[in-house]
Amino acid sequence: MRYFFNVQDGDVIPDLFGTDLADDEAAKAEALSSFAEMAGDLGRKFWDGGEWQMNVQDETGRKVLTLRFSGEISAALA
Repeated sequence: MRYFFNVQDGDVIPDLFGTDLADDEAAKAEALSSFAEMAGDLGRKFWDGGEWQMNVQDETGRKVLTLRFSGEISAALA
């Protein structure tokens, strides 16, 4: 089954190609792994307090899961 990992960070970033995975559990693991990689790539921008969202759907358009995340550094640490 093909899964699509669409991201919203103020802009919509659609996953145009998707990823072939065995099942919903594999899609859940991939979403968490993708989030960790994305957060690392963003560096300080991740910590600006804005909300990010990843919506995962399968090839039939069925919504599988949504991840919502944000990061904010305490003023004392900034």
